[in-house]
Amino acid sequence: MMLTLETRSHSGARIDDHGASHTRTSPARVQETGCGTGRVYVNFLGEEGQDRVRAAYGDAKYERLRALKRTYDPTDLFRLNQNIRP
Repeated sequence: MMLTLETRSHSGARIDDHGASHTRTSPARVQETGCGTGRVYVNFLGEEGQDRVRAAYGDAKYERLRALKRTYDPTDLFRLNQNIRP
């Protein structure tokens, strides 16, 4: 089961100190409770690097995807996403 936690620190146009503090500390609190797995969902990644992309797929799937990429897109034409390099 995957749970998505989104926190926001404002209501309307004004950001209050309590809300901003809560937003900054929420990820740490999730980890403290044992609910956080540290895993990554690929569609939530920005430009965080290949290590995070690999974490999203896992080592075995990532290597299979790299093999496909080398076969069907060796010049890395389709790279404007959470890219897997050939």
